[in-house]
Amino acid sequence: MASLFGRKSALMRSLDFVADSVVLTMLVVASCIPFVTVGAALSAAYEVARGAHEGRGYMVRSFFRAFKRNFANATALWAVLAGAGLAIAALWIYTSGLAALTIKLAVTALWLIMFIWVWPLQARFDNTVPVTLRNALLIGGTSIMATLLAAAVAGLWAMLTVSCAVYLPQGLFLLLVLGVGLIIMVQTPVFEWALRPYLRASVE
Repeated sequence: MASLFGRKSALMRSLDFVADSVVLTMLVVASCIPFVTVGAALSAAYEVARGAHEGRGYMVRSFFRAFKRNFANATALWAVLAGAGLAIAALWIYTSGLAALTIKLAVTALWLIMFIWVWPLQARFDNTVPVTLRNALLIGGTSIMATLLAAAVAGLWAMLTVSCAVYLPQGLFLLLVLGVGLIIMVQTPVFEWALRPYLRASVE
């Protein structure tokens, strides 16, 4: 019984993981309220999630420290991606035809790759905005398995949320509270695995 509730037991690690996910969701949602701060909030969240996986505490303090450090670049990245996202949405609404469909699918895929990767890269490396965008596209485009896994995590959460809303409304609150924090906590080891060769190269 003592080992079951020990600090390093599977049960306690799972409870810590859930608690970290809830706290991270609350921090991200609160920090995204001005809307222009979405990029800084996501970058800080990935940095804090990496710290949580490495056993570093003080999540709230670390989040706001990372938020402040990433604010300028992450806000510029968010402006670029949000603007591009609106342009792509307009493309889907106002264009038709096979040629247009091919273009829409291509630019949407590129945008999704960049959006998935740009925040963990901003949290991990100190680069300019153009370099971070380029690296997000290059690394995301060449690390296909990691990109698909990261996208699948977000997609699965979205599917579960919609299913709960329709068939099991009682479980919706839990999924929403876990929300983006759970997605980022699950995605972070995937990104770290994919970035391992680049981290070794930067050390060497």
